[in-house]
Amino acid sequence: MLATLDETSLHGKGACMCIAVACVSATYSPSHAWAANNFGNETKRAIGMGLYTAIGNLGSIAGSWFYLSRCYVDQQIGPTLSS
Repeated sequence: MLATLDETSLHGKGACMCIAVACVSATYSPSHAWAANNFGNETKRAIGMGLYTAIGNLGSIAGSWFYLSRCYVDQQIGPTLSS
C-alpha cells in the first residue's frame, strides 16, 4: 500500500509507516522469547541470544541509509523541537 501512494499524500505514507513499525515491534518480543527457549544449554543460549541481538541491530545500520542527506538537503539535521 505504501508503494502505491503518490508523493503528495504524506499523511497516508506516515500512517502506513506507523502501522508497519507497530507490527514489526509487536513481533520482536515473541520471537525473542521463542529463540531463548529453543536454544540448547546455557552456553548455546548465551551465544545464540548475543547473535540474535547483533543480527537484529543490523537493521539500525540499514535504516541509516533510507534517508540520505543528499536527498533532503533542505531539512535540518540533528535534534529538533516541533510545535
